[in-house]
Amino acid sequence: MTLQFVGVTFVLYLVLTFAPLNVPWPARLVQLVGLPTAAYFASGWASQRFLVDPVKRKRVERTLAGFVGGLLIAGAISALQQRHHFECTQYAGHGDNRECVGDYRLVRGPDYQGAVLLVMLGYVALTLGMHSRENEIPGSK
Repeated sequence: MTLQFVGVTFVLYLVLTFAPLNVPWPARLVQLVGLPTAAYFASGWASQRFLVDPVKRKRVERTLAGFVGGLLIAGAISALQQRHHFECTQYAGHGDNRECVGDYRLVRGPDYQGAVLLVMLGYVALTLGMHSRENEIPGSK
């Protein structure tokens, strides 16, 4: 997991969470493609400019991966403690091609599927952060 990946993921998360949806398609294209691309190059430039030492760069990458993994697992714990969650009332399609065409309604109980997904993503982030990369860091053991 590189700093560029973390930067792009963070910007894409911000765009998908906070950007307005009712904009013309050129503006939406800039939101979904232009901003993450700019974040990729900006985070690459910042890591080369400020984190010249490869050991420091890897340390920051592992710290960020651990932080993201911890937040995802904390989100899974929070999802398991909720009293209600939203479910779709009607789906169209079959197999992998299902999409919600009905309304979302509030149902009792925690969202187990969302919690499992968050745990899996947190595990992947933590694994990528702890992955041994001795060949990539000169002088580290």
